[in-house]
Amino acid sequence: MSDDTELGFQDVDRDGIPDVLDIQVDPAPDEFAPMTEPLTEEQVLEMQDQADKQRLLNQTLTNVQQMRHEAVKDITKNLRG
Repeated sequence: MSDDTELGFQDVDRDGIPDVLDIQVDPAPDEFAPMTEPLTEEQVLEMQDQADKQRLLNQTLTNVQQMRHEAVKDITKNLRG
């Protein structure tokens, strides 16, 4: 798997279409891509920041889903009398 730094996305067959969108390529997930060089401290901190943001987003969506569920439950209870 190659990383096309000019375009900013992986493009194994070099056709200008990101592998994620290209139906002709079945790319391996990024988390399994071989590391060519160790990450710098800045890259590690950026990845940790992204993971923290993802956790916060997931928690927020979970909370919204739970609130919606409780609201629907209350509405159903009120309609039943």
